[in-house]
Amino acid sequence: MSLLMAEGMVEPFVEPVDLVFNPSYPTVVDHGLCLSEVQSQLQKMSYLNRYDFGSDVERVFDNAIKFNGPRSAIGVGAKHLRDTFDCIFAACVGDVDSRFLLTCEMRMGLHDNLYSLS
Repeated sequence: MSLLMAEGMVEPFVEPVDLVFNPSYPTVVDHGLCLSEVQSQLQKMSYLNRYDFGSDVERVFDNAIKFNGPRSAIGVGAKHLRDTFDCIFAACVGDVDSRFLLTCEMRMGLHDNLYSLS
């Protein structure tokens, strides 16, 4: 997390989205999340495993791309930081675990499928 927080373009992703300036955010993004919240959960040892942590970090960047668009400055920064995180995370998680990794997109798809069944 410290390597990611040291990145130059991380600032827009550290704090929660300001709803005063972005009132439509909750209508576009179901579960808003920022890196300071992820870091807080990590420090509290709230994550059951490293993949839940990784999924939350990826959600921060996926939400930013979803709300701002992939070609916006925020979207491009989010893509860069997500790629950076993926490299850091892959270096920390051995190859033996890679076949068990659920990406954020897979997790969100499962959530959507379960929600549609209920």
